[in-house]
Amino acid sequence: MTIAILGIFFVVAMGAGLYVAGRVPGTANWVLGGIAGVLGMGGLFVSARSGVHAPVGYWGGLVFFVIALLIVFYLLKLALDETGKHGH
Repeated sequence: MTIAILGIFFVVAMGAGLYVAGRVPGTANWVLGGIAGVLGMGGLFVSARSGVHAPVGYWGGLVFFVIALLIVFYLLKLALDETGKHGH
């Protein structure tokens, strides 16, 4: 789990660096996707720590994860649509 979190932070940091440099178009979507991934994993941690005793925390964490997952899929769709528009 720790390796996955470090990997997500690494991707976000690299994407932020490319966005600041301005050399790669569409890096803002990658940065936002990485941030959404980190927040989604946070929702899973909240859900796991809540357990049976706090159903609001459990279901709230799962809903937060699903929303973050939908955001990541939407950003992926935007990136693929942009690629298809250029004919690559």
